[in-house]
Amino acid sequence: MRALPPAALRLRFLLVPLLLGCVLACGGSVEQRLDEARALQDAGQFRDSVEPLRAILRDAPDNLDANYLLGLALLQSGDPSPAVWPLERATEKELEKGELRAGLLLVAAYLQAQSYDDAVRAADRVLKVDPKRTSVLRMRAEANLDRNQLEEALGDTDRLLEIQPDDFQGAMVRGTTLMRLGRRDDARKAFERVKELGAKSGDPTLAARGWLALAYFYQDGDPKRAESEYHACLEAYPTDPVALQLASDFFDSHGRNDEGNRLYRHAIEQAPENLGFRVALANRLAAANDREGGEKVLREAAESFGSPVAWQTLADFQRRNGKLDDAQKSLDKVVELSGGKPSDSVLFTQADLLVDLKQLDKAEELSSKIGEQTYRDLIHGRVLLERGDAKGALEAFDSGIRRWPNNPGARYLAGISAERVGDFDRAVTELREAVRADAKATDASLELGRLYLLRGQPMDAIQFLIGHLSNRPTRHPDTLVLLARAQEAAGHPEVARDTLTQLAKLTRNASSAIVERAQFEARNAGPAAALAVLEKGRFDLTDPANEPVLRAEAEQLLALGKGDRALALVEAARAKHPGQASFVELRGRVLARSHREAEARQAFQKAIELDPKSAGALSGLASLDAQAGDVEKAIELYDQAAANAPDDVTPAYAAAQLVLSQGKQDEAMKRLEDVIRRDPGHAGSRNDLAWLLAQRGQDMDRALALAEQAQRLQPVAAIDDTVGWVHLKRGEAADAEQAFQKAVAASPGTPTYRYHLGLALIQKGDKERAQAVLRDALGAGSFPEAAAAREELARLEQH
Repeated sequence: MRALPPAALRLRFLLVPLLLGCVLACGGSVEQRLDEARALQDAGQFRDSVEPLRAILRDAPDNLDANYLLGLALLQSGDPSPAVWPLERATEKELEKGELRAGLLLVAAYLQAQSYDDAVRAADRVLKVDPKRTSVLRMRAEANLDRNQLEEALGDTDRLLEIQPDDFQGAMVRGTTLMRLGRRDDARKAFERVKELGAKSGDPTLAARGWLALAYFYQDGDPKRAESEYHACLEAYPTDPVALQLASDFFDSHGRNDEGNRLYRHAIEQAPENLGFRVALANRLAAANDREGGEKVLREAAESFGSPVAWQTLADFQRRNGKLDDAQKSLDKVVELSGGKPSDSVLFTQADLLVDLKQLDKAEELSSKIGEQTYRDLIHGRVLLERGDAKGALEAFDSGIRRWPNNPGARYLAGISAERVGDFDRAVTELREAVRADAKATDASLELGRLYLLRGQPMDAIQFLIGHLSNRPTRHPDTLVLLARAQEAAGHPEVARDTLTQLAKLTRNASSAIVERAQFEARNAGPAAALAVLEKGRFDLTDPANEPVLRAEAEQLLALGKGDRALALVEAARAKHPGQASFVELRGRVLARSHREAEARQAFQKAIELDPKSAGALSGLASLDAQAGDVEKAIELYDQAAANAPDDVTPAYAAAQLVLSQGKQDEAMKRLEDVIRRDPGHAGSRNDLAWLLAQRGQDMDRALALAEQAQRLQPVAAIDDTVGWVHLKRGEAADAEQAFQKAVAASPGTPTYRYHLGLALIQKGDKERAQAVLRDALGAGSFPEAAAAREELARLEQH
């Protein structure tokens, strides 16, 4: 699958809409407050005019000019959705007089808000007054294209080009529409016309766009011709940013990343003063796991330019790629070049970085020097979030958002905080707002993709992950992994395979890509298919750099019952690197899976001697101790493993379950709360805590919320059963019955679920069905609640 913009099936990203410039008109004089608002807009301060205009409308809600100016201000500020309502009011009044000022903006607002049906409706109203208004025909054509009404879109472009034959944008929409209709020969001619119009315009930007349209058209049917057109376009316009982006995407999709890099290096030679080209090249290198190469490009720029902006750009890159200490040094250089008087934004970045470095007290101290209260709120929120107070952090971010509602960073962090307190709906809302405010500023779209995937909404995940590929290129590998998983979950395994193939092409760390592909094959075709993928890679499994592949091969061999072969592979690696603790730990895991517990214990102990902080070896020993009945020792070892691997909650959750097995419910609940805090996406801990709360009749609203959150994160029978159990304890028999039926349908061979369904039917008063269900449960084999089920059945049969 190609890493193309979300609009890969059309060419909207090549258009030069200039919607606002071609539809704005001047209004007449108004009273003083409107004059003041208009003066702000004349100075380009559209956002500052919003509140004064809203104040006017509170006093005079039908004022035509106030509604129009508010709609204009919101549209210019990047808020098309709220701009719709004042523009609707203004349009209604203006159309009665045959005026189109507000109506033109209304069409643009609906189009920008992606409300395409409404955009067509608004355009129809304007065209009824002025059927030859070309700007509206153009916008209606785009809206029809976006809502897949292709014949209508074609009709609009035909009428537009009759009136204005040389309309570049109209010709572009027409070519895209013909391509979508499958009329490729007509589409080719249309794009040749687009190229011709661009060349005739005398505008280098339009000339390049026209050329690119034709190149893009050829990508699917004639890639050699597409390559020729891209090269010819870049020979003429070597520094056109859109040409560089599209051409490099084309070469990337064919596994030719170096060719895309060459194009950017050539652009840098042609325009050495352009920092943006250097940033693009650095991000491309980082996306291919050449982070050192990317940093070198930006360091050379910083040292050459000697500007605060260049050094801050380097610091941002270093920070995104985990080199926090180096980022701090680069920010020190920014302060030095600023004459020791850094701006609030630089101070904020420094404090934010200190939070990343876990220097929380220093971060708060530095934030006190920031003049802008919003920045101080954000740092305070981040500090609270790091200290585990997600609720307090959310309150701090709320304060910042009230002052700066379109701050993507604040929205992103509010989303993360909401997720950690378990408010997933709020998390989605905040993350979507972060994407809307600036999709390139944060990883909000990536987080949305992950969250939607956890909630069992793969199509929503796919939408945001595809957008993330365009907006945050340094995260391509992470995004492609999630995208493939979402495509698989959506029932498109072949598309997922294509995405994983692209992952292998994009990343220099081929081992991680091949392991992901093997895991995919294991899920879809079994361990033999997964093993074939791994072996085809011909990796040197004795090289520590390829340890993920060794682990994956060992796992698949064990699944195939070939433990001896798995052990031989691990032994070969250990023999070559006897001091590699992780190889020794892996040996212990293979031995444990082969039921050679004594040898496994020796291996884990040896791994700990080599690396006392080996979380894997400590967890391995803990598992063996638990099997041997030494639960206290197992819990102690799991706790050590959890402390040594704070990003992995697996040992902490295992310890919580062992504590629960001892009957220590209070302690188990505290441990489960900690797992939830550390990993908001951990369904098991939410499920277990919900069950315990319900068992104790304690905080039943939270019990239900936890169970339903777990169900959204991981829709499996065991969690459906917990949802039913909570409803049962709340006295909600009908809801309990529905949940238990879902669990039984998903796992008909589990008698416990049938027993619970019987209890719900008893509570509901349906005794006849309850008896039948309880008999089915008892006839399905032994289960822990069998004695209780017999008692319930006997009681029912006596009445």
